[in-house]
Amino acid sequence: MSSKTNPIQIWDNCRDLVELSFEANTVIGLRMMGLAGLWPVAPSEISRMITEKQFAFARSATAAGMSAISGNLPDQVLKAAIAPVRASTTANVKRLSNF
Repeated sequence: MSSKTNPIQIWDNCRDLVELSFEANTVIGLRMMGLAGLWPVAPSEISRMITEKQFAFARSATAAGMSAISGNLPDQVLKAAIAPVRASTTANVKRLSNF
């Protein structure tokens, strides 16, 4: 483990956060179009959009906590926190756009 923050990791985290924001907005847009009847979505989408956040954020908090307890640097802790949320948004974009 390095005692210095890696500048490449900072840029990597920034890219992940930008991609996360684009994916989240895409998911919101597809779901809103689905709720308006303009895009086909499953009937369970309303409950899914609430419950999945709880699990994603719980996994994110756990990953960040474990990373911090392991003595990782802040950029590594952030990377661990981003990964579970990105996994959810990426999966949602693929699932919602494949109808």
